[in-house]
Amino acid sequence: EILARMIQQDYIEVYATVHEARNLPQSDNWGLCDAFCVLSINSQSVRTPTVRNNLAPVFDFECHLSISDKSEDLKVEVYDWDMAGDELLGSMTFPCERLEVLGSEQGRVMVARELLEE
Repeated sequence: EILARMIQQDYIEVYATVHEARNLPQSDNWGLCDAFCVLSINSQSVRTPTVRNNLAPVFDFECHLSISDKSEDLKVEVYDWDMAGDELLGSMTFPCERLEVLGSEQGRVMVARELLEE
């Protein structure tokens, strides 16, 4: 006899779009960068395709992750791919509580201002 129990839990879908990166450092021997991004929440992670030989890569990558609590954080990391090992170029963390606002035009302006201040 097999006893099974299913726990039903409400999940929140987080939809994210990575449009582009700008002003990446020259990481390769040729003065370019092979960039990709990793988006992660808890144990889930999604990787964009690598955009080769570009300091301002356009990803236009869409994905979704499931969370059970809005108190979790979405972490976005930008890497330079290299055969010897990937190099972290930068990262940013977004509290999921703010993502609903960040998806609006007002939110995009807010993020742009924060990035300019860094």
